Amino acid sequence: MTDAILGIDTVSKVCSVGIYINEQKFDICTNESEKSDFSVLELAESVLSKEHLIVAIVVISGPGTYSGLRTGLSTTYGLALGLDCPTAAVTTFEAISESVSGEFDRALLVHPLGRKNFAVQQLSEKKLKGEVQIVDAERIDKFKDDGQILVGEGCSLFGGYEVSSSDRLEAVLKNFDVSQASHTVDQAWYLTDPKITSPKIPFATSAQRPLPPR
Repeated sequence: MTDAILGIDTVSKVCSVGIYINEQKFDICTNESEKSDFSVLELAESVLSKEHLIVAIVVISGPGTYSGLRTGLSTTYGLALGLDCPTAAVTTFEAISESVSGEFDRALLVHPLGRKNFAVQQLSEKKLKGEVQIVDAERIDKFKDDGQILVGEGCSLFGGYEVSSSDRLEAVLKNFDVSQASHTVDQAWYLTDPKITSPKIPFATSAQRPLPPR
């Protein structure tokens, strides 16, 4: 069997699952149509083979969309349990930085969060600097007008440098050191509390059901 590293990126609407085989061959599958009814497991099945021995699973841990992060982390640890292999987490901005390694000394890394909001972090002297901020599209335009180089998913809409889900994952897998993987559980990086709503009319329990009409 051939050693391989499996990677999962579900931090945005377009998700990717990739495999890096024997430190030579890279294969990836992406739901480019942005459909919400896709299965990450189906993407994984499309790149996995009985000939591969998965020695580690790498997941992009955020920031990103809430549902995407939950899907990616739960799939990662479900597969790790079944395959009995260690895992590792890489942040979204670490992944973006690796995908453009050496191309920019300074840039503003950008990632969409949904609801017209974006997460941003500075890349300075080829290293991530400062805190991650949440900004809107108007602020992104202002960054561009101030002369900053925008790098990340969706940046082409603002005249910046586009980095796709597959770009992020390929860079992470090709630069990943298997010795960094472990059997500990990594946490998703949520920038804000999830917006979870409850039904306006709670489902009635046996003790709450209304009396039948007389």
